[in-house]
Amino acid sequence: GDAKVLQGDGAWVTPSAGALTFISNTDISAAATYNFTSFTAGSYEHYQFVLQNLIPVTDNVELNCRTSTDGGSSYDSGGSDYSWGVWSGTIDNDTADSEIALTGDDGYTVGSAANESGISGNIWLHAPHTTSYTHVSAVLAFLGADGVMTRVICSGLRASAADVDGFQVLFSSGNIESGTITVYGLANA
Repeated sequence: GDAKVLQGDGAWVTPSAGALTFISNTDISAAATYNFTSFTAGSYEHYQFVLQNLIPVTDNVELNCRTSTDGGSSYDSGGSDYSWGVWSGTIDNDTADSEIALTGDDGYTVGSAANESGISGNIWLHAPHTTSYTHVSAVLAFLGADGVMTRVICSGLRASAADVDGFQVLFSSGNIESGTITVYGLANA
């Protein structure tokens, strides 16, 4: 009754849960942003956001993210709140920006035409519960407005020490037409 298993050495142990735990699945339709505020510092060290075919309403736009320290009441968007770098054959970066440009701002844009299926991939938010610089990393794939399939690797950080309790995903212009974001937490024990 206490969910223990017998190991090969004869010891009874309680198995730990899987490292990644499902938190939520959100189908997005005609929303300006996707906001996540269900952080549980006692349970998770890091969070994984899995994007599936996130399509912008506006053609030829970048995908960005921002953080909050007030539970999502506001998201920091000052001109030097974030630093980021993107690689996709060439390097694009900014050391003082109002968001983390997950696809960069140097021509890697997401299309919204009928044959363009949006952007998919993984975004990791690292140790948001600590009062240090919260890091973001991402690997994303999309068919761009130019018709070319592109893969970008992004790293970024919130350029001030604070515990993050809100995460926002948005396009550089216009709403999110459709798509799904699934969130997992990486257990801290």
